[in-house]
Amino acid sequence: MSRKGWSALNVCVVADAIARILYVNSAFPESTHDSTVWNRCALSRLFRTGEAIKGYQLLGDCGYANGGEITTPFRPTSVRGDNRKMRFNREYIHSRPVVERTVGLWKKRFTALASKFRVAPHFASKMVIATAVLHSIGYCLGVARFRRLGSYNGSSP
Repeated sequence: MSRKGWSALNVCVVADAIARILYVNSAFPESTHDSTVWNRCALSRLFRTGEAIKGYQLLGDCGYANGGEITTPFRPTSVRGDNRKMRFNREYIHSRPVVERTVGLWKKRFTALASKFRVAPHFASKMVIATAVLHSIGYCLGVARFRRLGSYNGSSP
């Protein structure tokens, strides 16, 4: 149960610079901490075992530990006087909105994601994954302009 009083999922999303969803895991309830979700997901295992592409790291928010596969910003107390850390945090701030924008576009296209699911959590998880796949297929097919699915843009008779 979420803090708002309904069932919710903690969804782990990996997106690229052009807003494609490369990985999604929706198997955990909202009450599960982000780092726990990451440590238990298949993508994390690929990074830990060296099966992911060498030299690549993911940008994570402060909910994750700064480790071998996830890079997070430096805490404000450790940045003082260190120009390299300050420069990294500035670049990070410009990169992070890509994921936020991707999730925003995804929710805008599939409006059910932005509202309360009135289905069982295991079915909601499947809906999240299905819409993530459809979102990315849209990009691969060159559908750059997203419109809300199910909405009618014509005039009424």
